[in-house]
Amino acid sequence: MFKSAKVTKLQKHGSKYRYKNRLWTLNQPVRSDRKGHRLMVLATKRVNGSMRAKIVYFGSKKRKYHSILQATFRRFAKAAGVRMQRPSRDPWNPNFWIKKVLTAKPARRKKLPKNRQQRQRRRAA
Repeated sequence: MFKSAKVTKLQKHGSKYRYKNRLWTLNQPVRSDRKGHRLMVLATKRVNGSMRAKIVYFGSKKRKYHSILQATFRRFAKAAGVRMQRPSRDPWNPNFWIKKVLTAKPARRKKLPKNRQQRQRRRAA
């Protein structure tokens, strides 16, 4: 099925794990070493009662990713074909990580009280 390794068999170094001669934090995206991909992650999931880990490459360097929800769902439907209309919930699927990391909504900035906004505008002017 998939080439994966049992998490219990991986060497542990503090909070990181050694897999394919590299230290990884589980389910934490890092910059990809493969041509054409933005990010990679050592994704884990439970298979037949044991935790397994696998490297998942995701995100095209050529493509711009937006947080517009409607466009995102259209793109997933197009990428997945007719058989899967929703983004995947499987952590070994690149679409899962694209939705979670690249198309996530940006964090909202807290609005300052009006008197502080006015002071900052005066300073900038």
